[in-house]
Amino acid sequence: MRIGPAGRSGWLVARVVLGAVLLGALILPPPALSEEQRVAIHVGTVLAHAGASGHDPALGPLSAQLERMFHYPAYRLMRRQMRSAGLGREVRFRLPGNRTLVVVPTRLQGSEHVVLKLMLDEGGRRLIDSQVAVAGDAHVLLGGPPHAGGVLIIAVGARPVSAEPLPGLDSAGPVSGGER
Repeated sequence: MRIGPAGRSGWLVARVVLGAVLLGALILPPPALSEEQRVAIHVGTVLAHAGASGHDPALGPLSAQLERMFHYPAYRLMRRQMRSAGLGREVRFRLPGNRTLVVVPTRLQGSEHVVLKLMLDEGGRRLIDSQVAVAGDAHVLLGGPPHAGGVLIIAVGARPVSAEPLPGLDSAGPVSGGER
């Protein structure tokens, strides 16, 4: 089958239009994120200690989750931090012991679930590189790095910005960037 002159010009126009669309996709900046695509990220650094007893009242409802998972007699909130980020944007949280937690909200699932990429670095060394989903008012708990005669437990919560605040870490008082 032979394509006539009209068929060739139609093919040429389609190629030019396709080329313009692809070039536009490469040149134009991505669309700005809407307010619904921002995520509030809450990070609490907790010191769990076997040599003491009692729970810091600032932990609020998080105390019960810590007890169920780790079984230490004492928990103290050392630091509480909150930041907001757009999907795909990296957020860094300084932690005790020359550690940094890098959090990247990757996508939303429904109205309350947030998928996060979590990376924990210590002195330039990557200790954790994982992806988790945080549902509703829950916190993901990362435990294990030794610190000050105990163990650090890092509680990470996230919600779409338009959702209600998380109970626990962010309802216990003002957000702080310093040591407690």
